Amino acid sequence: MRIIKLMVMFFALVALGAKPKPDVAGSADHPVLTRFPGSRITRYEQVEYDEYVLPLGKAKGKEFERSEKVAGKFTKINYVSDDGHTVVEIFENYAQALAAAGFEVLWRCVNPSECGDPLGKYFGAAWYGDSRYLAAKGGDPAAPIYVALFVHKRGSSQERAVLQRVIETRPMKGQQVTANAAAISQGLATQGKFALYGLYFDTGKAELDPKSEPTLGEIAEVLKGNPKLELYVVGHTDSVGQVASNVDLSERRAAATVKALVERHGIAARRLTAKGVGPFAPVGSNRSEEGRAKNRRVELVEP
Repeated sequence: MRIIKLMVMFFALVALGAKPKPDVAGSADHPVLTRFPGSRITRYEQVEYDEYVLPLGKAKGKEFERSEKVAGKFTKINYVSDDGHTVVEIFENYAQALAAAGFEVLWRCVNPSECGDPLGKYFGAAWYGDSRYLAAKGGDPAAPIYVALFVHKRGSSQERAVLQRVIETRPMKGQQVTANAAAISQGLATQGKFALYGLYFDTGKAELDPKSEPTLGEIAEVLKGNPKLELYVVGHTDSVGQVASNVDLSERRAAATVKALVERHGIAARRLTAKGVGPFAPVGSNRSEEGRAKNRRVELVEP
């Protein structure tokens, strides 16, 4: 009877061991790609906005022969499969899925000889055998999705790992922090100017939105705390539209800012001079929405 009980316990343990291991808590496949059958998620991270260096050439030390920095919603998923499928089979299934979804392969390589040994370490694979990598781009051309995929055999084990990175490009949500009087004063003291991103205007308009009031209050506090301070209030735009129209719009926005400070906060008009330079002094690239958002601003400039 005791032998039978031991045998029952043994087979029960075998049965329990045969159950597939669960995904890490809180994880899920990315909508762009399903997982390879039989694999499980061992690591999962997702942030709404981050930068990622996408390898597009052989890894050499901590650098790549070619790469591209992309930014947006970033998802990191590590899968592990131990049911006997090869790296080639897993990798090519992913490549076919991306091609079917209209993605363009930007670069692919096989093993350290082509990829460079540090590429695996870049993905967190400290010890690996057979490996393949690809970077692809697809989705909406105006806001593309980038996929980086590193598939490898985990050393001498039977496990195959799929290290997947997905970047959904989008501009960073800006204007989440309003400058206070201390920051404005410090900027004027150290750089002679301060860029304001807490003044809100509708597209193509020069009327201040009521949401601008906290920033106007901080500017007024600086001016009241330093009665001798005089400022140029300079409007800036991005490069979208006609240059002449943008210069005019930027000056009207600067004038609206001056008017609000004078009429609502009691600042003497003689202390403020409104100017507009349109798109002629960018602080970011007008090729991206993120850059254009940085360029749309009002600056305080000390004469």
